[in-house]
Amino acid sequence: MTKLGTHLPLTITHQTFGELIGARRPTVTLALHELTDRGALITQPNGWLLTEPAARPTRTISETDAPTLETSASPWLKPAEGQTLAEPIHPARDRSEDRQWVRAAAEQQRRKAAMLRERSRALRDQQQRLRI
Repeated sequence: MTKLGTHLPLTITHQTFGELIGARRPTVTLALHELTDRGALITQPNGWLLTEPAARPTRTISETDAPTLETSASPWLKPAEGQTLAEPIHPARDRSEDRQWVRAAAEQQRRKAAMLRERSRALRDQQQRLRI
């Protein structure tokens, strides 16, 4: 917070901003230009300065607004014959299988990176020999 308003140290493109809020880049650009023309937004080299306070909510969040988790099975998720639906993931369950999978995937990526480094090294050596 500053005497002039709220400083937002964001240096992102309009495209990225649009991706963050689910809007297209031209829509973001138009909205930011409107805020700038109105004096509510000042573009600075290291971010933005919001000179207007945020709008007050017109209502409070009630129980009906709270998100709910649908627990009934979807008709689209019917198991194939002889199969059962996967058990939902519980936050407190043992994650050792997940960690093992992540470790295996990371090891596979490390091996692939080592192979690519070796291939690059061989190609550089071959290129050096051809230059001489």
